[in-house]
Amino acid sequence: MRFSRVEDFEFQDTPLKRKYILRRQRKEREACPLFAGEIAAQQAAGPTIDEEMERRAKAFAEGHQKDRDARARKWREARKRLFSFPPDQRRLIVKAWNEGCYPLDPWYFSGMLLQIERGNFNLHKPPWVWDPEELAEAHRKMDEFCRRMENSTFKAAGQRTKPIQDSKFKIQNEVAA
Repeated sequence: MRFSRVEDFEFQDTPLKRKYILRRQRKEREACPLFAGEIAAQQAAGPTIDEEMERRAKAFAEGHQKDRDARARKWREARKRLFSFPPDQRRLIVKAWNEGCYPLDPWYFSGMLLQIERGNFNLHKPPWVWDPEELAEAHRKMDEFCRRMENSTFKAAGQRTKPIQDSKFKIQNEVAA
């Protein structure tokens, strides 16, 4: 079964992030000029920039792991639902998923399973597979629509109006008057 791996990456302590901490502190002081001294004292007593960056790095790592755990849990739930289908149908589901155009994450897979359970998804003809005859019919209709648009006469209040002319786009096939 297709799936996308979540890359493991770490929090980056950059000078720009440190600059924004100082900027935020300055804006807090400027927002209440009468209490700027008290706010500055609270900021000085609070965590230093290094401590704040360590806190952010720890929170980032915890959040990233939490997201990975949730994703793994969702994959396990989806696979459990997959195995509740009969073997023949299960093979068709896996084939449709592997050939499909969905993003490779467990939420889309669960959504596809839900649509199959509700009867809104035809495993023998997935929505991204076009029948050549249907595709030819769609092209024919689009060509017909474009021809009608080219040949149509726009009328406003019973009078013929001139088409808008743009210097970038030349009107082709102008009808000689």
